[in-house]
Amino acid sequence: MSDDCVSIATLRRFRVGAIKAISPYLIDAQVELKWDAVFEQYAAEFRGYVWSEPVQHREIKYPLDWWQAFKARYFPDWAKVRWPVEYMVHTIDVEAIYPEFRPSVPNEDYCFRLLESVRLEGQPEGK
Repeated sequence: MSDDCVSIATLRRFRVGAIKAISPYLIDAQVELKWDAVFEQYAAEFRGYVWSEPVQHREIKYPLDWWQAFKARYFPDWAKVRWPVEYMVHTIDVEAIYPEFRPSVPNEDYCFRLLESVRLEGQPEGK
C-alpha cells in the first residue's frame, strides 16, 4: 500500500448551540429535552400556560372534493345514507389572552370578571 492513499486530518471540537426566547409570562413553564430517533437529534419542548378567554368559535364546512359536492347537491336522501357525503371542516377558535394576569392563590379555583363599556364616538357620555 502506497503512502499516497493515506491522508491525515486533525479534528477539533466545534461548539454549537441554540437559544430560544420564552416569554416570562408563561405560568409553570417547563422545559423538556428529548431525543428524536427519527431525525437523530435532540428536541427541546417548552410548555407553559397563560390565562385566556374564549371569544369566538367558528366551523367552516364544505364538501371534500367535486364528487362529494355533486353527491351533496344531487343525490336523494336514501343515497346519501348509503354513500355519505364527506366534508372538510375547519375549526377556528379566537381567544383573548391575559399574559400578565396572576391569581393570588394559584392552586385554588377562582374566577375573574372583565367589565367592558362601549360608547359611540361623537355622542355625549351618559346618553
